[in-house]
Amino acid sequence: MDVNKKKKALKELSRVFKFELWIRFYFLQETDDKLQVFLSEEQMNKIHEEYGELADLVKNMTKVNLTPEASQKAIVEFIGEKYDGTKYNLGTVPEIMNSAGFRAEVEVFNMWVSLHEKQLDENFLPFHKWEEAFEEWKGTEQAKKIITSFTMGQKGVPTSSCSN
Repeated sequence: MDVNKKKKALKELSRVFKFELWIRFYFLQETDDKLQVFLSEEQMNKIHEEYGELADLVKNMTKVNLTPEASQKAIVEFIGEKYDGTKYNLGTVPEIMNSAGFRAEVEVFNMWVSLHEKQLDENFLPFHKWEEAFEEWKGTEQAKKIITSFTMGQKGVPTSSCSN
């Protein structure tokens, strides 16, 4: 796989993790000691209209008590169904997801959310606005240093660790 295709795959796959975090950030509610994603029919239709196949991930997330394990399972199943062996050759998805660049992208996004949690919580922002703000932040000197340190030294598995 050439470099441009790998970059595209990294971007698409990391977007799934970012989107899942955005969904949990704004739509996760506690009911009867269970955490569940709740969206109105109108919100779900808007997500489907704006984010296409990512709406399928949301559907999977709304069906379960959203523990970290259930959230991870929803992501893995979605990626397996939509990308591994369909959009990309078998084996490409694990290769990308095990790369330092992918792990850095997801972890730095989680860090960005943590650093900006108060502002993100004050007003609802559509996912594409999160993406724009994150890309803009990545251009700062502070972010470049953080990204470099993650890329050079990161050995862990990507997580989506922020909850609201």
